[in-house]
Amino acid sequence: MARQRQTTATTLRLVTRASDEAVARVSEAREPDPRLVDRVRKLARQAARDFV
Repeated sequence: MARQRQTTATTLRLVTRASDEAVARVSEAREPDPRLVDRVRKLARQAARDFV
């Protein structure tokens, strides 16, 4: 049985600033960054283990 981490956030604030050039580079990218793909997979596995 998975243990609970007791790490829920009570408030979350997200502030983003991106230039039009940065947005254009991301939108033109054909392949996702492999580091990002690995990180998302790792987080998904961790969330699945901790899900009760």
